[in-house]
Amino acid sequence: MKVKVDRDESSPYASMLAAQDVSSRCKELGITALHIKLRAIGGNKTKTPSPGAQSALRALARSGMKIGCIEDVTPIPTYSTRRKGGRRGRRLSVMEVEDLRQEEDTIIQRKAEKPSGVANIGSGGDADVHENDG
Repeated sequence: MKVKVDRDESSPYASMLAAQDVSSRCKELGITALHIKLRAIGGNKTKTPSPGAQSALRALARSGMKIGCIEDVTPIPTYSTRRKGGRRGRRLSVMEVEDLRQEEDTIIQRKAEKPSGVANIGSGGDADVHENDG
């Protein structure tokens, strides 16, 4: 455990600290090069590695370890797995529906509050103003 709070265990900072510990232990054992296997959740969930994977790789490379190959071993199904929720999808309670409607209303209000006639600002940072010499 590298961090004190449970919600920070999957953060890039925690994975960086863990990778630094791995590299120091490997150096103690005389290991100088690594083959890395990345794994995401896979299945019918996300197939992209987490942000922690990138920071762990970066920490290993900066610590002086030689990286041989990086392989993605995420389990990808060869058949179509169904997502959870069933045929009719996820049913929402009355409270959840009201919360969603309130969020939509606030988004609509924010769009309505934006002024439509905004001055065109050039690359110099000053508004383009043209005076008529007549």
